[in-house]
Parts: sequence; C-alpha cells; structure tokens
Amino acid sequence: MARTALEAAKLFVEFANETGSPYHTVTSCVKLLVTAGFTELREGQPWKLATGGKYYVTKGGADIMAFIVGGKFKGDSQDSGISMVGAHTDSPCLRLRPNSKMSSAGMLQVGVQTYGGGLWHTWFDRPLGFAGKAVVRDASGMLSERLVRVPDPVMLVPNLAIHLQTADERKAFNVNTESHLQPVLCSSLFEDEAFPVEKAAEKDSKAEAAKAKAVKMKVEVAKMEMEMAEMEAQMVEMAPMEMEVARVICSS
Repeated sequence: MARTALEAAKLFVEFANETGSPYHTVTSCVKLLVTAGFTELREGQPWKLATGGKYYVTKGGADIMAFIVGGKFKGDSQDSGISMVGAHTDSPCLRLRPNSKMSSAGMLQVGVQTYGGGLWHTWFDRPLGFAGKAVVRDASGMLSERLVRVPDPVMLVPNLAIHLQTADERKAFNVNTESHLQPVLCSSLFEDEAFPVEKAAEKDSKAEAAKAKAVKMKVEVAKMEMEMAEMEAQMVEMAPMEMEVARVICSS
C-alpha cells in the first residue's frame, strides 16, 4: 500500500520508539516480518526454500536477515541474481559499564562508555532511559535471558551552567567522553538525616565522620542498585531479588 512521506515517517518513529538496543530492534523487525507473512528459518537446521517464499533468520538475538525468493529464481541459472540492502541493528549510544557504580560531589552517577561514533554533544540535558538484555534466575534456579527497556527518564547528562563558562570555552566546547558523559541518577542528600556526617564533624570526630560517610555511601549505592533492579524487574515481570542483571545498553 502506497504511503505518503509523513505516514512513512510516523511508522518509522513508532518503530524506533519500540527499540533502544539491537535486541529490541530485532524483536520489532520479527514482528513486522511475521505480520507480512515471512517464515522463520533456524540457524543450524536444513532450510527448505520455495520460489515466491518469504523467510527470515536471526542470530544471537542481535542480527536478522530476511529475504524473498523470486518467483522465477533458479539457483542453477546464470540469469538469476540477488538484490541486497543492509543496515545496522545497533547505533551510537552510551553503554553501561559492567561496574557502573559511581559517585561524585554528592551525586550518584552511572558509569558508561561510548559505543560507536556518536554526536556526543547532543546527549547533554536529555532525559535518558535504558534498554538491553538481562540474565535472570527464576525460583527453580534456572537462568534465562529477558529483554529490559525502561523508557522513563531516570538519568541525565547535565551541561555546565552558562555563567560558569567563558565565551571562548563555550565556543570551543569539547566533550571528554570519560568524565563529561557519566549520567547523574539522583542526589545523595536523601540519607543526610539518617547519617548525620555534619554532626559528627561538629564534635571534632574526624574518624567518626569518615566512617559515617563510608556507610552512607554504601547505602546510597545499594539504594541505586535496588531502584534500577526494581525498574528492570517490572519490565520482565519478576521480583527484584530473583534477578541477576547484566545491563547492556543505556539509550535515549
């Protein structure tokens, strides 16, 4: 069915909003292909193809190939050929590090590393969610893979306030991907009352203040991990304590 450019653009936006990682992209592609009458082929098994048939095969959950066998195609004829179009299932993003716990200047942050050649200056001051694949352990002890996607804004890469930069610094803005792109999750002030570091300092007990600060930081990190685990668990419909999470992608 012929579509206008605007209709096609809206369909693409809907498709993009369902993705966020290569795994989600492939899952969305499979839905579109199945709706269009394509048949799945299994890697490692014999393929039975017919002229006019429509097929697809996935690999590792992050790659997909689809093809249609022409009605006049003959495998033993030099007159038959192929037309091929390729595209990425991945895209430049901020990828969560295996050990993503970070804290600085009273803020809890999430450690990330850049993936691909992105326009990193466009990631500042944008609410970020995350998506990827999680490994979970069920009540029987078995491990399985689940897709996780949290579209809600849960973190932010903040820009420096304009009055803290000179005109030359703003003009020559250069992103340090190791220090400038670590998203902020939340403030650490919520535990100040429970762990009164300031009161300990007022009593001139530096050791007590340092100990209270260390305990406070552990509580903050544990709370951050629990909040992220709860969000992930909601997406895969499991209790947080049943999850062993392998966080993969952080996307906008």
